[in-house]
Amino acid sequence: MKKLKVLFVAALAMVSVSVSAQQKGQIWLDGGIGFSSFSGEQGNIDKLGNSDFNINVSGNYMLTDKWSVGLGLGYEMTSADKSATPKLADKTNMFNIQVQGNYFMRLNNLFTWTPRAYFGIGFGSSTYEAVPANVEGDLSKMQFMIEPLNFQANFNNHLAFTFACDLATFGWSTNKETINNVDDIDNHLSFKCGSLSSNLGNLGLRLGFRYFF
Repeated sequence: MKKLKVLFVAALAMVSVSVSAQQKGQIWLDGGIGFSSFSGEQGNIDKLGNSDFNINVSGNYMLTDKWSVGLGLGYEMTSADKSATPKLADKTNMFNIQVQGNYFMRLNNLFTWTPRAYFGIGFGSSTYEAVPANVEGDLSKMQFMIEPLNFQANFNNHLAFTFACDLATFGWSTNKETINNVDDIDNHLSFKCGSLSSNLGNLGLRLGFRYFF
């Protein structure tokens, strides 16, 4: 048992020694997947839920040892239940492209705080299954967002794992939806400051990876 403990400590030391900070001129890839959900009750009868799924990938370049810029592509799908019986929901599907910036602050040998800001545009479609029934529309979006709760766990010189949540995000967005040649435009500032919950889906958790060349 003592020998195993010594080997474990030695392995951790090797990982710690092998990890180095990001350097100016490095190129790195970023990929992630996220999911959030919420369910409630309507009149103590129908249990209705909202869900959000997203996936993204980006290429980035280190301008300095602490700042990077990048270009990303992503896809997002949302669903908001309107009726449990029959099962009807409002749904959206959207592809997007983003220009982003990340800041790197080393917390210790293992963890790095990596808040990010991005400007993005997106295009997609919407479907309303309830009222009015089976109506489809075209969607477009433009937004600027700041996400402070992003962290990186450094595995070695090249590979890192990322985790983030939507407990605190803020920014601006404009959304346009066109149904039957009629435009509905929504411009708003957004600020989200959530609270911890026993339902992890409510936190808007996102997991991903980064590979540094």
